[in-house]
Amino acid sequence: MKNLVVVKIGGYYIYDRELAKNIITVANKFKVLPIFVCGGGVFANAVREAYLAHGFSSKVAHYAAIKAMEISALIFSENITNSVLVDSLDEILAWSTRGKYPIVLPYNIVLRVNVLPESWEVTGDSIASLIAVLLGVRKIVFVKKIPGLEKYFENVCRFVDKHACELIGKYKLRAIVVNGDDLSSITSGFINV
Repeated sequence: MKNLVVVKIGGYYIYDRELAKNIITVANKFKVLPIFVCGGGVFANAVREAYLAHGFSSKVAHYAAIKAMEISALIFSENITNSVLVDSLDEILAWSTRGKYPIVLPYNIVLRVNVLPESWEVTGDSIASLIAVLLGVRKIVFVKKIPGLEKYFENVCRFVDKHACELIGKYKLRAIVVNGDDLSSITSGFINV
């Protein structure tokens, strides 16, 4: 079986077919099977706006933003042939062994485990890190829009939320940030996972 790596796709990139194709090509070249977790992007921003305008609880906003990540995952899934939307750790592992590309629907996983604060401090980066920890996957690549980043960046705490940083440190995850606009950055990130 190929080595597993969690790939957190920033919400900006969920529509980017070329990026998805590049990630699959690079992952196959280095015999890595990506498990995709998508950020909430504009959908999470809409939840935040509604939260600020209408004052529902932080807990409800937290879980609504995680549902926004699932909308992003659904959209991103159109970019990858042989992808499958999954909402449990068992499904992720089962489909991985069949050569499919799991795209995580994180709501049920996060709800069952419930170890992250239920607040805006937690982003998709924390959730992707948590999923890596729960699966025993030691490697995570964060694909972000970072103009000027040409290679990969290992000091991820500059680019992720504090809870992701804590999980990465506590569980000694090999975490790398790459620029989704730069194929050499993506390639460098996968060489080093």
